[in-house]
Amino acid sequence: MKEFKIDTRPIHRARLLVPLSDSRLKLESIEIFFGEITLKPENPIDAIVITADLQGVILKEKPSGKAVTETFSTLSPDDLNNMEKNGLIEIVPIGFVLPDILKSVLSEKGISPEQTLALLCGDLFGATKRGGSGDVSNIWQSFENTFGNVTGVLGNHDFLPANSGFNLLDGEIISFKELTIGGISGIIGNPKKPNRKAPETYRSLLTDILQKHPDILIIHESPRVTEASLPGRADISEWLKKNPNGTIVCTGHVSWKQIAANLPPHKIINVEQRVVILQNKRNKK
Repeated sequence: MKEFKIDTRPIHRARLLVPLSDSRLKLESIEIFFGEITLKPENPIDAIVITADLQGVILKEKPSGKAVTETFSTLSPDDLNNMEKNGLIEIVPIGFVLPDILKSVLSEKGISPEQTLALLCGDLFGATKRGGSGDVSNIWQSFENTFGNVTGVLGNHDFLPANSGFNLLDGEIISFKELTIGGISGIIGNPKKPNRKAPETYRSLLTDILQKHPDILIIHESPRVTEASLPGRADISEWLKKNPNGTIVCTGHVSWKQIAANLPPHKIINVEQRVVILQNKRNKK
C-alpha cells in the first residue's frame, strides 16, 4: 500500500453557500489540505487531488463577475431567486470553479496541474436546495480542462449522460502512470432508485475490485470506523476488513471529524466537503 501523510491544518479555504434543511443557504468553507504520498520512483505524477460532496454554490455579481458569496452569512431562497431573476447575480456551482482555485494552490507549491491526477468521489452537483440532484458533466469537464488525468465515481446526487467520455468507475479498475484505481459509483440502497445498489451487488463489486489489488479504491459512501467514532456503513467496513490486501480508500458522503483513519489493513481518506492534495514525495521541491 502507498504510504501517505496529511497535514491537518488547511492551506486554503474556498467559501460557498450550502443549502440547509430549512431551505436557507448558509455560508461555509471547503477546506483544502496538503500532504505527501510515496509513489513508485518511475511514476511521473506530481500530485493527486481528491474531493467529494461539492454541494453548494458561489455567487457572482453581474455584470462585473465579482465574487459576492461572502456578503451573506445566510440567504433565503426567495432572496436568492429575486436577485437572480433581476439579473443581479450569477449562481455558479462550487465544483465548476474549484479546479481554478486548486490550480492556483498547486502553482504556489510548484506542482504542475498537467501532471496531477484528480479523483472525484461523488456528489458534485451544486444544489441550491438540500438533496438536489443533477447532471455534473460541466463539473467533470472543468476538472478535465485543468488536470492531466481525472477519474472518479458518482454519488447518490449525481448524473452523467450515457457515453459521456469521462473516466467514470463503477466496478472497473483503470491505470494512470502505473497507479491502479478501482471504484464503485452510488450508495447502498433500493436499486429501483437512481445510483443505489442492493447490498449483495455492492459487496460483489467491492470484493472483485479488492481481489485485483488496486493502489486506490474510490467509493462515495464511507465505511464506519468504530474505533475512531467515525460514521459510515458498518457492512462496508466488514467487507473491506475481510480483504487482506490493504489499499487507500477515498470516500465522502458523511462528515468526519478527521481526514484519515486506519481500518486495517486499509487506510481511509474522507473528503466530504473538503479537498486533499497529496504531492508525490519524489517530486517534492
